[in-house]
Amino acid sequence: MKKLTVKIKNVNDVVISLDREVTMVSFGSLDRGNVSDLTNWGCFSNTGSIEFFDTNIGTADSFETVMSYAPNATVCIYYNSGNIEKLLATFLIDDYEINYETKKVSLKLKDNLVAWQEQNIDEYYEFYQKSLYDIWNATFSGETKIKSSAENLMRQTNIEISYMEKSNKWANIDKICQASMTRCFCDADGTAVISDETPTNNTPIIIQPRNILSIENKVSSRN
Repeated sequence: MKKLTVKIKNVNDVVISLDREVTMVSFGSLDRGNVSDLTNWGCFSNTGSIEFFDTNIGTADSFETVMSYAPNATVCIYYNSGNIEKLLATFLIDDYEINYETKKVSLKLKDNLVAWQEQNIDEYYEFYQKSLYDIWNATFSGETKIKSSAENLMRQTNIEISYMEKSNKWANIDKICQASMTRCFCDADGTAVISDETPTNNTPIIIQPRNILSIENKVSSRN
């Protein structure tokens, strides 16, 4: 049987809540609509919402109990078919609501790029005769992965004088991506990736939550 399930993990990537079968899922791009547009460069943040039933409400294994001691937990969404389990997307929990009568849990989700819009950079950086790769490497290399083809583009783009203004983290990475004609998105495990590939129906770099939409109608409901 094909289904979507959700696992809650703590900051050490340890599963702290058992599988829950998802009964509703919805995702969308927050910043840009057409991800297949050849000239649509920059950051692609994703938000979403899911619902599942928690029959363990009132016990130590309930979602509410988990959130009480692991407020920074992440939500991992899996596609299950027989013995195959594939990670589709990883999100942060933006907000949640519990219906104690029906035992339904509703989550509002955001990816790391949305969270970066809430993280301000208080320092001001200036660069002289540096490539976009040098600028990225000096500011965000520890927080994003970069594909080799995108790295080549960024190395080839030299800027005489540039600066990183005091802004949020998302805005500055977005500028680097637009200048280098690349895209930044979160992969299935929630890691921010910079790539120069153009999303199509045949390439896996298309923002992971969108892949879920193709099987949304197959998500089974509880009776």
